[in-house]
Amino acid sequence: MAASVEYTSCACNRNPQSLDWGCNNVVAYAACNAVVLYDPQANGGAGAATHTLVNHNAKVNCVRWIRRKNGAETTLLSTSVDKTVTIWAKKGDHFTPAARLVGHEDAVTTADALYSAPASSDLITVASAGGDFSIRIWEVDAEFTAKCVQEINLKGNFAMDIRMCFLPSTCVPLLAYGGNDMMVHCYYKDSTAGFVKCHTLYGHEDWVRGVSFKECADDSVFVASCSQDSVIRIWKISPCRDDEMVNSNSTPGEIKLRGSTFTARLNESSQAFDVGLETVLSGHEGWVYSVHWCPATSRGEDGGELHSLLSASMDKTVVVWEPDSSTGLWLDKARFGDIGGNTLGFLGAVFGPDGNRILAHGFQGSFHMWKRPESDRDNLWQNSVTPGGHFDKVGDIAWSAGGEYLLSCSSDQTTRLHAPWIMPQGSKSWKEIARPQVHGHDLACIASTGRLQFVSGAEEKVLRAFEGTRNFIDNFKRLCGADLLEHSSIKELAEGASVPSLGLSNKAVYESDLTRNTDDAERHPKKPVPRVLLHTRHPHRASYRGRPPAEHTVDRSEEALWARL
Repeated sequence: MAASVEYTSCACNRNPQSLDWGCNNVVAYAACNAVVLYDPQANGGAGAATHTLVNHNAKVNCVRWIRRKNGAETTLLSTSVDKTVTIWAKKGDHFTPAARLVGHEDAVTTADALYSAPASSDLITVASAGGDFSIRIWEVDAEFTAKCVQEINLKGNFAMDIRMCFLPSTCVPLLAYGGNDMMVHCYYKDSTAGFVKCHTLYGHEDWVRGVSFKECADDSVFVASCSQDSVIRIWKISPCRDDEMVNSNSTPGEIKLRGSTFTARLNESSQAFDVGLETVLSGHEGWVYSVHWCPATSRGEDGGELHSLLSASMDKTVVVWEPDSSTGLWLDKARFGDIGGNTLGFLGAVFGPDGNRILAHGFQGSFHMWKRPESDRDNLWQNSVTPGGHFDKVGDIAWSAGGEYLLSCSSDQTTRLHAPWIMPQGSKSWKEIARPQVHGHDLACIASTGRLQFVSGAEEKVLRAFEGTRNFIDNFKRLCGADLLEHSSIKELAEGASVPSLGLSNKAVYESDLTRNTDDAERHPKKPVPRVLLHTRHPHRASYRGRPPAEHTVDRSEEALWARL
């Protein structure tokens, strides 16, 4: 008898570096003490979690693909509260733990890695930072034998994020980390002395939470940093030019910010590099937790490169920044986010490998994906189907009486309903279809008492019974092809359900309430009508439009709630 995993549902850990999307078009994210691999193209484009990688015995803090300049990624790393770093290598269709880096004396919070030569070498250089106020440099050979070759003492400071790339026009690794000292510190790898500090980038007025590199076609490197001061800064590192070239390329009357230089020793020679502030982006109103460069590069009207930068903030927005093709000024080209008071902002966001998809994760582990057609460059983005699940301990699960769906309850104070979504082409993909209960206490147990009823218990030691609504039944039949009213003895169902502003449980709304409240609204136009009443009076507004609901739709949505009995 053989068994296989049909469905994996889990949320993302509450860390800015918990999510990465490789050029191999596979999403890797941290979930509790595991790393989950999600394929957006699985199941006919519906997406599915394909692997769950477990090697840590405590929460995973950081997940990153180890990129090659040419070709898809076959290795990734993960860091954990258990004070270790794990290197995962692909063997066939699976990823296995190939190396375990042990040496930190506290939780490893962030790390990055690169191959010593961009395209050919199998030697991996890893930089990891932890709560022990240090950065450790590791070398992992082709047999995945690892050793720590250097330790950088941060003298009581923390590295909030660490990134690596190559110095422009060289194969010399460059390391940058953002610290709680409000600065970005840069190191390059000397051939004899290891990583040597070469420059410090100033300007932020609070902790630097994220750093990202972008290699450009003109042999320069962009460094983007974000901070709790709500500002993003972009610097440009490029090889120094001769004075004659600088003078000949300067425009009369042009005002330029004064830059700085540093010199790196490359084997038996030395090379000077210019470092200048490219721009300062101010558009967020809260802490900015992450920045990520788009892997794909577009062309402007003059044929030059146009780079896109993605930022995620606690102000509940994700922003795409691009330089204007005519003026060169960096502007926010697209802005995404949540409206409402029940969300707590975004911790991270990444571009897909083609630049036409964006995946973000929120403070409570939820995912949000936006997609635009490949031929559409007007930033007309649309919501797309995402992975997801509980972001705290799952206390209990229960199948419905007819086996049409699975119920789960969790310490995240929600009950979720999972079922196979029948796609237009006929294939099936398991998704979260509804969130019948959003409670004010941690949920511990659940039991199904019929095709449309269940009972749940929470930490306040009270059992509550719920019943499906006609709104939910219509959407379930449309998405999953099953009529839950068939062979049912229920004579009257609520049209919908709503949660009072200061309430803990769902309130049923019946057809009689619709007529009465609609009449009241006509007599008293300033008196607000519950949103569920508006939806049920117009059934097309309650539809999920042929696909499972997005996070902003299902979270405390009247369309997904069940009525309390």
